Amino acid sequence: MCRGVAGWGIRERGSGLGEDDSLASFRGSFRHQIDAKGRLALPKPFRRITGVKRDGHEPVLVLTKGFNECVAAYSEEDWPSYEGQFREATFVEQGARDFMLELADQTRDVPIDTVGRILIPSVHMDIGGFSKNEEILVLGMFDHIELWNVARYERHIAQSKGTFEERARGFFRRKQ
Repeated sequence: MCRGVAGWGIRERGSGLGEDDSLASFRGSFRHQIDAKGRLALPKPFRRITGVKRDGHEPVLVLTKGFNECVAAYSEEDWPSYEGQFREATFVEQGARDFMLELADQTRDVPIDTVGRILIPSVHMDIGGFSKNEEILVLGMFDHIELWNVARYERHIAQSKGTFEERARGFFRRKQ
């Protein structure tokens, strides 16, 4: 399993729980089932980063519409940096304004309970194509989490253009 690639700029962050903070980013993929009440248990490695409700502190994940028909989830610690970018942007061009309107409409804070579950709002169930009692893919994207309908994810990967190496070259070319 790859643990990271030099030059990606993943910053260290702590859990704030007084535990070992060596897990610096959301990594890996997990299949978890949404229960009959619409709750999703976060993978244990992700709960080390986000924390769980205890001693009067109730951490949240910020859920919003992601790309490619997934749901994106950001820790409450990281979300302000993204929101700051939105606040600094000017939305004179109609396409940018429409993006902001849709993003703002579909962003919700969801609390993490004492056992590490979140209740997925109906808007995000629709965005992700999720159903209750269904297994979904919980994917660590280093600085955030993506929630995927398994069939959509597999279809997206199958339709991706080029090999892994070709896509990597395009990615690293843009980063320089």
